[in-house]
Amino acid sequence: TRASWVMIWCHERCYKPERSELRAHLTDVAMSLNAGILCMKKAVKYETWMKRSNSRTHVLITDWREAKPCLQVMQDSGQRERPETMIILCDLPKSHENAVSWAAKQDVSKCKLHVLLESPNK
Repeated sequence: TRASWVMIWCHERCYKPERSELRAHLTDVAMSLNAGILCMKKAVKYETWMKRSNSRTHVLITDWREAKPCLQVMQDSGQRERPETMIILCDLPKSHENAVSWAAKQDVSKCKLHVLLESPNK
């Protein structure tokens, strides 16, 4: 059966060995929630997917580096469906602080925006 929604992880190192544990965890979470999972290195790939996805329901997980470009993709998409939720997963306290400050200034009326600090041992 086809997944009812998609979890998208946009991170430039999503396929690297040092991210394999997180990738496996996200895959397990997606499967447990009847979701598909797509890994994309850059916001431009997310933009391509959005144009081809026919407004498929999705959640976007990204890092601080790709957060701004991904949000720009959403804003440029006009009336097309946006993610139900955008999660910015930060690996450093300083990037978390910057992302929280930036997120507070965004108009996210069509998409929930969460900023999380990744556990240092994950």
